[in-house]
Order: sequence, then C-alpha cells, then structure tokens
Amino acid sequence: MQKRTCSYKATKFSFTFSRIGLKSGEINSFSLVVFNRIVILLIILLSPFKAHVMLAEESPNSFQLQIDSGAANLHQGNYPTALNHFFNALKIGNEEKSVEKTASAHVSIGTTYYRMRDWDKALEHLNTAEEMTKKTGDEVRLADIFYKKGIVYDEIPGETQTAFTFLNKALNIYKKENNCEHLADIYNALAGHYYMQRKTDSVAYYAKLALEKYGKCGTVQQQAAMNINIASLLNSQLKHTEALEYNQKGIELARSINSFAQLRQGYKNLSETYAYMKQYDEAYRNRVLYDQYKDSVFSTEKSRFAEEMTAKYEGEKKDLMLAEKEIEITKQKFRFFGLVAALIIAIILIGSLYYIAFRRRVLNRRLSELNTSKDKLFSIISHDLKAPVIAQQNALNSLIENITTFDEMQILTSLKDFQSATDTQLDLLQNLLSWANMHTGRMTYKPVGFHLSEVIQESTKLYALLARNKGIEIDWELDSNCTVYADRQMIQTVIRNLINNAIKFTNENGKITLSCSQAENAVKVTVKDNGVGMSQEVLAAALGRGDKLTTTGTQGELGSGLGLIICRELLERNNSSLHIESVAGEGSEVSFKLEAVRSN
Repeated sequence: MQKRTCSYKATKFSFTFSRIGLKSGEINSFSLVVFNRIVILLIILLSPFKAHVMLAEESPNSFQLQIDSGAANLHQGNYPTALNHFFNALKIGNEEKSVEKTASAHVSIGTTYYRMRDWDKALEHLNTAEEMTKKTGDEVRLADIFYKKGIVYDEIPGETQTAFTFLNKALNIYKKENNCEHLADIYNALAGHYYMQRKTDSVAYYAKLALEKYGKCGTVQQQAAMNINIASLLNSQLKHTEALEYNQKGIELARSINSFAQLRQGYKNLSETYAYMKQYDEAYRNRVLYDQYKDSVFSTEKSRFAEEMTAKYEGEKKDLMLAEKEIEITKQKFRFFGLVAALIIAIILIGSLYYIAFRRRVLNRRLSELNTSKDKLFSIISHDLKAPVIAQQNALNSLIENITTFDEMQILTSLKDFQSATDTQLDLLQNLLSWANMHTGRMTYKPVGFHLSEVIQESTKLYALLARNKGIEIDWELDSNCTVYADRQMIQTVIRNLINNAIKFTNENGKITLSCSQAENAVKVTVKDNGVGMSQEVLAAALGRGDKLTTTGTQGELGSGLGLIICRELLERNNSSLHIESVAGEGSEVSFKLEAVRSN
C-alpha cells in the first residue's frame, strides 16, 4: 500500500509543475483604407523576419523554451532529460540576474528531484525558491512552493505535522485567490496526506473533491491520475468492483493523451484489482501491459545522470556565447530584410498615391455628370412643371369668371383643358420620381425571369381610359414565348412611358400596336403608332444623350423629354438600348431588346 501511495503523489506533483510552467469623405475614406492596408502589409512583410528574431531569442539556451521542454519531459516521465533543461533554465536566470526566473528554475529542479525520490535535494531547491519568492511578494508562487514542500515532507517519516502545516498555508492562499485548479491540487495533496495516515474517510472525501474540481477546470492528465488513485483507495477498502470502474476510466483518459506514466500505474492497479477479484487471466494480461510501459532503463541510470547534470551546469558558458552570436547574426538579417520591406512599402505607397489621384479624376468626372443632371432636373422643375400648373390655373380662372355665361359645351372644354394639364403634371411627377430613385440608389437592378405579355397588358390597362378619350385603338401582337431575364419594375416603367408617349402624339381615332417577338437569343418589344411622327431634327434630339426635348401632343399635352431619358437609362441597366424610327406625319416605331429565357 505504501508503494502505491508514493507513486500516486509523485505523479500528482508533476501535473502541478507542468501547469505552472505553461502559465507565464470618399477620397479621405479611400486614403484611410490604403493606409490601413499598408499597415497590414507591413505586418505581413515583417512577420517572418520577426519570427527569425524570436526563434533566435528562443534558442535552446533561452529560459522559457528550457522550462517548457523540461515540463514536457517531466510529463512523460523522462526525468533526466527534464533535469537537464531545468538546469539550463537556472543558468539563464542567473546570467540575466532575474530573481523570478531563478526562483522558477529552482522550483522546477526541486520538483524533478521529488519525482526522482531524492527528498533532500528537492527541499534544498524548494527552500532556495521560497527565500527568493518572499523578496518578490508573489503570494501565488509562494503558495505553490508551500504546496510542493508539503508533499515532500509527507514522504519523510516523522514530518507529518510539518507537511500539514505547509499544505494548510497553501490552502489558505488558494482560497483567497479562488483559483479552481490550485484548489483541486490542494485537495489532491490533502487526500495523499491523509492516505499516509490511513485515514480512509478523509482520503475519500478529499480525493473525490479534487476529482470534481479537476473535472471542472483541470486537464485530462489530472483527471486520469485522480481516477487511478481513487481506484487504489477503493482496492484498499476491498471495493474492487467500484475500483475497477474508476481505474478503467483513468486508463481511458491516459490513453487519449499518451500519458505513459499514468498508463503504467493504471495497468498495475488494474492487474491488482483483477487479482483481488480472482480473475487471474485478466490480472496477468494487465501485468504484461504494465511491464511494457515500465521504464527499466531510467531506474538504473537516474542517479548517475542527475550528477552529470549538476556538473554540466558549471560547464556550458561556451554554448551560451555561441547562442548569443547566432542571435546577433539573425538580428543583422532582420535589419536587411527590414530595409527590403521598407523599399517595397515605399513602392506601394507611391502606387497608392497615383491611384488616389486617378480616383480623384474619376470622381471629378462623375461629379460633373451629376451637376449636369442636377441642372437638367432644375430646368424641368422650373419650366416644364410650371407649364401644366399655369394651364390648370388658366382653365379654372376662365371657368370661374364665365361660369354664368358659358354654355355646357364651353364648360366641358374648360374642364378638359384642366384635365389635360393635370394628366401632364402627373406624368411629369411620376417621371421625376423615377429619375430621383435611379440617381439616389433607391432603384436597384434586380433581374428575374418573367413574361413580357403580362407587363404589356398591365401597362396598357393604366392608359386605357386616356386612349379611349381620344378614340385611339390599342392592339397587341404577343408571341407565346416572350419570357425575358431583366428587372421587371424597370421594364414596366419603360413600357409605360412609351405607351404614354404614343397616346400623346397619336391623333384622335388613331391606332397603336404593341408587340413582342422572339429574335434569336433575345425578345424584341415594339411600340408603333400612326401619329404625328418626328422630323429628323426632333429625332436626333430624342436620341441624343442629355438633351432636353420639349414637345406638344396632338391635344396640347406638354412633353418634357424626361420620359425618353429615363427609358434610355433604365434600358442601359438591363443591357439594352432604345431604337427609334419615325417619319413626320406618318408615325413612330420605338423598340428595344431583352435577354430571352429559353424554355425547356
């Protein structure tokens, strides 16, 4: 039983040490983006060179690398190798005259000697670490040293009370810090302390408390150790079935992280458990597994190697000088690469400034276009929007002043004039709204597949009354396959404007024909009328970009030309264009093409 206890506590001690070792405006906006990207690029360019310096500074003689390497070897049970790394770390701490590093190295060496069961050397290094740590006032590290000294004293006959005193000091500090892992370690140590005294109830209490804490905040390694050690306790209480469950859980956890020390102890405990249960085949099989993990080489050479490491501590200054020279060479490389990086950044900066200037020219050109559009809009608002309002006012004034003298026909004529002016005003307001939506980004391009015949029929119904009042006949010539891929709302706005224009410039009792037909990979939409048509001068103005075209319909309807501008811009967004053929006195034919959707 005593032998199992020592193995349990030594394993636990190494877990704590391993854990301790691991704890230590658009142009302006564009300019800002470029600057940020240059900074990011600088970081990317310099990161490999920084890594060179870091690797040099973390050479095999650097403190943290030695501590981490020692902790890894201690974790795997390679005690001589771990001791070698910790003595190297102590040498670096002394060279740097760092109290914290030197104390940490002494703690690590004391931990390793404890694992090697050399209590005197373990206490020698832990006492040295305690004296140094008291000077720094680091209570957490001091508590860790108390904890380790308590475990060491627990192994020395007659020092049970001294062990409890140090463990209790550590417990009080850890409770004040409320650190989950440290509390789990102390509960584990107290379980071992009471195990030495054969107080099994206290052992079970603290062991299960430690296992619960490790389950919340510890590592898999710690949970594996606690399960295996609780199994040892249960065996001593003749609770072999329950011990079997804990031991198998511990082996499963140890196997998941390749912890050979824990697997060795787990298979040994499992062999003993099966022997207690008189299942000798299983006991033998697990004993064979234990022998496979047993480190026989270390058991014969550990003392000799420890002495070699102590001597080696005094004779490695030459290695340190070589490492420092390597660091200086790497730093020179870093300076060279830094100059190269600076040159690359300068080139990128010049290119970015050139790009900013280019973007400024593009934006200025765009701003000029926007100013032209703004002037056009103000012209329409100030002139064309005013005209129908004046016409409405004149019609109303005439009707009010002559209401008593006008006959029924004259009153009807005035009302028709008012209605015509109102229709003109409504058309203009709708087009102004569409134009504003396009140029403020509220009308975005959202293409879908749809049948054009539905859009043509819907748009025609909106103007059916207006056409009927002029006695105009509207015919449809629609193919069965007129499915297109475009923005439905934009195309409906285009067709609505073209129908309105056709009605406006077609004489009474005239005819308008709307058609859609398949043309290779496109669908062609045509609006044809037999109205007044356009002369070559008017046609050139209608097809011109940005020109203002004001016309009058067959019944005095005013046209601002904004409708055709909107049609052109909306068709451009749908990868199409407006085509107009017209002869004065014979009518006009307006058409455009859209991408067809092939039917399966």
